[in-house]
Amino acid sequence: MSEKRSYGLIATPWTTALLGCFAQPKESLDICLCAPCSISRQMKAIEGQQDTFDPEWCCASLVCGACASACLRQRVVTKYGLDETLPMTIGIAWCCAACSLCQTWRELSGRGANPGLTVFRHAEAQYQAMS
Repeated sequence: MSEKRSYGLIATPWTTALLGCFAQPKESLDICLCAPCSISRQMKAIEGQQDTFDPEWCCASLVCGACASACLRQRVVTKYGLDETLPMTIGIAWCCAACSLCQTWRELSGRGANPGLTVFRHAEAQYQAMS
């Protein structure tokens, strides 16, 4: 039996599939509508700051979204010891950026990091205020 290792630890699989965007369509749409905002929120969630916007990461994402997406994905892989090599991380982030961002969002949310939402967050707050 061979064990896959990541940084000396036994690597664990992702908790959701890369193409699992339709499991949470509202959240996936929110991430795709404002990917730079989502990247900034996910970066802060990795650092332990839940539901927080980071203007620096948002701007970096506007300059090179694929680079920021790859950096985000690698941080999630490293933080949780996920079974993914660096070339896989870069390839997924560059070729399937939207699915990659949705998967990292689901991974962080599922582990209690709560990156929060952008577009639908405000819509829900307005709806609740009207109720």
